[in-house]
This record gives sequence, C-alpha cells and structure tokens, in this order.
Amino acid sequence: TSQFPTGISFSELGEMEISVVVSEPVCNDSDDETVITLVRPLASVALQEYVGCDPFKIEFEDESISSTPLQYLWDFGNGVQSVHPEPYNIYDSAGVYDLSLTVWTSSGCVDTSYLLLPGAITVNPSPNSKFDRWPAEASIFEPHFSFEGLTDSIVACWLELGDGEEETGILPDCEFQYSYSDTGTYFPKYFVENQFGCIDSTALELRVLPEYRLWVPNAFTPNGDGVNDTFKPNVMGAK
Repeated sequence: TSQFPTGISFSELGEMEISVVVSEPVCNDSDDETVITLVRPLASVALQEYVGCDPFKIEFEDESISSTPLQYLWDFGNGVQSVHPEPYNIYDSAGVYDLSLTVWTSSGCVDTSYLLLPGAITVNPSPNSKFDRWPAEASIFEPHFSFEGLTDSIVACWLELGDGEEETGILPDCEFQYSYSDTGTYFPKYFVENQFGCIDSTALELRVLPEYRLWVPNAFTPNGDGVNDTFKPNVMGAK
C-alpha cells in the first residue's frame, strides 16, 4: 500500500502481472505492468563416463540452462579450448584430464557460471599391433603360411586371414599356421587387446600364386566310347 514498495521478491520464473491502483476521494485509476523473472545461467554437462583408448574422441553434450543466449568456453585439460556449444576433442595421449565449462550471458540475467570436473576423462593407452608372416608369396601347390605376433603386454590376440576365416591365438606367442584354398592377394589383419580393453590392428599383404600346367596327348581314340574321343590339351591355371 506504499507509494514505493520495496523488498518484493518472486519465487517463480516467467511473467508476473503487476497492477497498481491509485485512489482519491472522488476518482481512481489503475495501471498494469509485466515483470519477468529470468533463469540465472548455470553451466552443466551431460554426465557420463569418459573412459576410452587413445586416440580418444569425445563429443561433449551441453546441458547448461539460461533464459537468454549463452556464450561458451570449454577447457578440455589437454591444452585445447573451444567456444562451440557442443564441441568434440581428440585425446592423443593416455592420461587423466580435467574438464571445465564456463558460460555467461550478455543480456537478460547477466551472469557467469563455471563448472569444473576434476579427473573427468580417463584415456587408456592402446597396444601397438605388430606381426610378421612368411613367406610373402607361395604357390597354390603349397599355400602354407606362418604368422607370429610381435606385440607384448596383451591379454588376447586373433587373426583375420582375409578370406573370411579367423583364428584365435594362444598367448604369449600368438603363432598361427594357415593354408589358403585359392590363389589371390590377401591382407591378413592381426588384432591385439591389452588389459584396458583397448584394441589395435594392422595388416600385411601376401600372395598365393597360380601354377600353369599344359599337357598335350600324342593320341586319341574317336570311337564314341566316351574315353579319349576328343583330341585336346589339358590346361591348369588358365582359361
């Protein structure tokens, strides 16, 4: 009822209709106005477990709130920053990293909010897949190959032969023997997994070579008995 009321607060967000009525003994008048209460900006990140293997790519999801447009500054803890609302970052080295997000507004409720997540990101080291095969080329008459893994500190290994087949290795040697059933160029791929569940693979090329044989008979018996009725050479490995 005072001319200049003070200490008025609003517990709800949004638009509030305010009215004032002025009266004197004979006449009165009224006026309406709208008061808007805004959300104070609050920095927030979608909570999830950021654990992976290097190189580890993370797409961050923003859950900050504000009544007016926000500006962003992300710090990924590895010397890289971003001003995009929902950026991504690639962690090339193993380690534990802090994540921070600063948001602020320049209109409405002008304020700044800062969020720090210590040790939010764990990047585990990936193994380095290495293997050898011999020979690099073999005849289809003897298409036999040997493979040997050359990666240490692993918990599992397996080999995709390149022809649809797969072999599981036995630790610690991870040795394989395989014989191909057809000629061609193959790219066997060697997979390794370490104690963190990180997997790496590499491939090598090998070839199974065709053999060509030609035999021409010196006689035939065209008597219609179905045996040696036609004179023709026998060819292997060619059309």
